[in-house]
Amino acid sequence: MISYQFLVFSLLIGVTVASGATCDDRGTPQYCQDNKEFCDDPFGSDTRYYCKKTCGLCSGSTTAPGSKFLLI
Repeated sequence: MISYQFLVFSLLIGVTVASGATCDDRGTPQYCQDNKEFCDDPFGSDTRYYCKKTCGLCSGSTTAPGSKFLLI
């Protein structure tokens, strides 16, 4: 029973830390280079992410330029 409670407690801590991502995430695939407006999706889709200039993280998805759909 104690090991089960420890497992649940560990998972809660892990989720809390993951959801509170900060500027320490630099170096991950989502890291923005300086002076870039967008950073590409690390998984290779047509999605791009806006670059947060304050700490170099990507957030807020947008459609990649040149792949917009024409609605009639």
